[in-house]
Amino acid sequence: MSCTSVEEHVLVAFKKLGLGLLQDHLAYKFGLELTIASNVHRLWLPVLSKNMRALIVWPNRNSLRNHMPVCFRRKYRDWICVIDCSEIFIERAINLTDRANI
Repeated sequence: MSCTSVEEHVLVAFKKLGLGLLQDHLAYKFGLELTIASNVHRLWLPVLSKNMRALIVWPNRNSLRNHMPVCFRRKYRDWICVIDCSEIFIERAINLTDRANI
C-alpha cells in the first residue's frame, strides 16, 4: 500500500463510502498516489464489512410492527425492512483493456 497509517486508510475508506468522493479527490486530500487511494477502498471494504457486521442489529418482527407507522401497518403488514438503494458513482478506466486488468 503506502507508508500511511492504518487509521488513514480506514478514514479514506469511510470518506469514499460516506461521501462518495472520487479517487482523485481522496488522493489529493490525503497526499496519496491515485492507485493507492483506489487500492485502499478496494482492500479495506471487505475488512470493514466483516468487522462491522455485528453492529447491525435486527429487531424482532413484533417490535418492528409495533413501531411501524400506522399507514404502513395497514398496507405493508408483512414488511420487515426498507433497504436504501443509494448509488455511489465509481471511476472507471476509459480504456477497456485497462478496465479488464482491475
